[in-house]
Amino acid sequence: MSTPTRILLVKSPAPDPAAPDAFMEAFQAEPRVRAQSLSALQFRYVNQAQLSRHLLRPDYDGLILTSVRAVLSIGQCWPAPPDSSAEHWAGKPIFVVGPRTGQTVRQQLGWPHILGQTAGHADELVRQMLAQSRPGQKFLFPCGQLKGDSLPERLRAAGVQVEVITSYITEENPELRSLLVQAGPPPDWMVFFSPSGLKFTLPVMQSLGWDEQRIQYAALGPTTAQCLRDHGLSVRTTPAQPTPSDLLSCILKYIPI
Repeated sequence: MSTPTRILLVKSPAPDPAAPDAFMEAFQAEPRVRAQSLSALQFRYVNQAQLSRHLLRPDYDGLILTSVRAVLSIGQCWPAPPDSSAEHWAGKPIFVVGPRTGQTVRQQLGWPHILGQTAGHADELVRQMLAQSRPGQKFLFPCGQLKGDSLPERLRAAGVQVEVITSYITEENPELRSLLVQAGPPPDWMVFFSPSGLKFTLPVMQSLGWDEQRIQYAALGPTTAQCLRDHGLSVRTTPAQPTPSDLLSCILKYIPI
């Protein structure tokens, strides 16, 4: 049997360090690869009082949550599950990106009316929202400071109101350099889960003397894929859905049996 292909998953730290990592579990079960996970980012929750005040308002028609961290930012300022002051959200649509975000809404907030879990990225969520919303409706959008402008701009262009609140800050993990050194020599593949992961990691790779052009890349989502291309890197594959099985299947197509 040939030597397993080394793959480095560059992602966010798990919200619960004790919880199993579904991506690592999927890759570790595949004998053709040897995967490592690297946390390139850290997060700070901000504007908690402002977010709490907005969540108490009953005049929103729904909520937009495009990441697990956005969901957790609500949990930081409200009890889990939220008390009776949050009852008005239980009957309103909660639009999310991907199944992990939807699952976190159920577990952390207990709100059942979750839409968009089949959306693998923000552009697809916009299409789903426009099919299910109408002009004049108003949505609250807690997000990170690095979010793109496409989602709120496209919704506003269609007459849907979006109120944006920065509820968390994404920063470089101060241990990133040492983590890359510990990971060993440059891997055969790197998987980037977000544009911010790439922006923080690439300069460190270069400072360590890694030849980034010799590595093959996979990206979770078209925004991350475009960020790789913008940095002069070729994207070998992008899964249709941001799930462990889809990602692994995409990469295995390029690894000899």
